[in-house]
Formats: sequence, C-alpha cells, structure tokens
Amino acid sequence: MGGYTESPKTIYHAKTMLMELRGKTHRVITGVALVWIEVGVTRTFAEVSHVTFKQFSNADLEQYLARVNVLDKAGAYAIQETPELIIQSYTGSWSNIVGLPIERVAEELGKIPSFAQFFPKPKEV
Repeated sequence: MGGYTESPKTIYHAKTMLMELRGKTHRVITGVALVWIEVGVTRTFAEVSHVTFKQFSNADLEQYLARVNVLDKAGAYAIQETPELIIQSYTGSWSNIVGLPIERVAEELGKIPSFAQFFPKPKEV
C-alpha cells in the first residue's frame, strides 16, 4: 500500500483508506527544516512514528465516520479524535502523528548556541 499524504475527497474515499489501514501498522513521517537566517543555522530532521490500527468492525468504522470530520484529515483519521474506535496503539511521537513533532522541534532548537539570548524570559512581576 502506498502512503496517504492527502485528505480523502469523499466519505467513500475515506472508508476505502481506513479499510486499507485496518489491522495494519503504518508509518507517519514528518520532515522538518528549522532555518534561522540571522545566525546562519539550519537544522533538518525527519521524525518517524508508527500507528497500528485495530481490526475494527464495519459498525466501529461507521461510528468513527459519524464522529470525526475525516475529509480534512490526511489518511482519513485523527489519532486525537475518538481513537478507541480504530486505533490499537502507536509508537514514537504522538505530536508527530497529530502533525508536528513538538518535542523534537524543542530539542533541536535547544541545540542552537545562544538560542536563549534571542528569546529573553519574561520579567517576573
């Protein structure tokens, strides 16, 4: 099965996508480029997470489609919305699966020398 990088165009398309994922594990890969032009720093990385789908029933699928707006979701699902119906488990970064690996972005930003001087802490009152 190829990867889904787009949102389904119709509910029928969403059902087809989710039926292909049923009972399988797939990878979610997010490529990130952090570019700070003023100091000449570039960091690039790809974060990989895995999502395993339940062998969900047709009734569970219909319930999921009724609860989640799948037409604006890449792969026709959102792990943060009613996952108990279709998701068995995941490994890796939850925020990566949602859309952006926040923990990894923060880690990479922390590696930039003198990063803090450009973002002073708020003064205590």
